Amino acid sequence: MRDSSPNLPVEDAEPRRSRRLGVLALLVALAALIVGGFVLFLAGRALGSIAEYVDLLELSRTGTDIDPESLPAAARAIADAAVTQRILGFVVWGGLALWAVVQGAFAILQRRGRAWGIAAVVVAPLTFFAMQVAYTAGVALGAVPFIETVSS
Repeated sequence: MRDSSPNLPVEDAEPRRSRRLGVLALLVALAALIVGGFVLFLAGRALGSIAEYVDLLELSRTGTDIDPESLPAAARAIADAAVTQRILGFVVWGGLALWAVVQGAFAILQRRGRAWGIAAVVVAPLTFFAMQVAYTAGVALGAVPFIETVSS
């Protein structure tokens, strides 16, 4: 029979596990948000600066796309660099977000920072929408100085 004296240690209790795995998963998800968002914002801003070389109002009226052959060499170089940077931004974001989801899942399964792991598994996929906002904001802010106002 077991003695239930309050002074004796309980032998069946599990040792407390470290929460580091879950905390690290959430930190990686936040790094995906910050690093990926920054790179994509810069890529969008570079791509938006091509507005200097095209008539955006005419393109919006006709509904046509920009003809790459009509752009000067400098604008094509900017576009190439911006597209490469955009791909890099999505690869970096995707790698970090995937890492956060996998590590968060392990944290949940191993009960090593379960709440932090759940937060990482929820936050990492949601950062995709933040990447789209960052890129779109970059394009818009890059194009703003070159947009002509039209008074009707």
